[in-house]
Amino acid sequence: MFTRGSTTDPNTITEVRDSFININSQANRGIDVTIEGRQELPDGWGDLRFLSQMTWQFEDTIALFEGTEVSSNGEDGEPIWVGDFQFEWTKGEWSVFWAIEAIQHTSDIQDFIDANGTTCPNNVIFGQPTCRDLVAEARMYHSLSVTKEFGDDMRITLGVANVLDEEPPSVSSANLAEITTVGKAPFTSNYDFVGRRAFISVSKKF
Repeated sequence: MFTRGSTTDPNTITEVRDSFININSQANRGIDVTIEGRQELPDGWGDLRFLSQMTWQFEDTIALFEGTEVSSNGEDGEPIWVGDFQFEWTKGEWSVFWAIEAIQHTSDIQDFIDANGTTCPNNVIFGQPTCRDLVAEARMYHSLSVTKEFGDDMRITLGVANVLDEEPPSVSSANLAEITTVGKAPFTSNYDFVGRRAFISVSKKF
């Protein structure tokens, strides 16, 4: 958890890493909403099903020690709102599934300003101050699949994930360690780093 000083003075501590193992307190508060609807279509056109699951996060605070509370709500990796929307049409042994995953934008501007006084600290290019981009724009991922059932014991699903080949949002990689990045994308699990891809799934009961 610390780095010693030079070899001539090994008892000097040059750095203390405060990444926590145990924490004093943690608070998370929000609301989850689930909506489901089903509709039988006329003239034997099958059935429609809609499922929506959404989360609003109102608070996300951590205190490593008493009196050191830090809020990360709305910052990278902690969007205030996320939602999953699923649409499914079924007719006989066929079904079509469409899913949307939506992620609200995040912003680390205020934390950067608190630490550096401005978003353009001591960085001039061609005589102009260069400011950090600390906002990860909202993203929406679409997935589509078709399933064929063969009796009661076998099914085959063919589909495409991230249909529109949506890339992760970009932020400034030189952001003085405010946001951990991979290339220019925030390094969080919210985003798809693979891109458009096809898949096939076969299941069989024995």
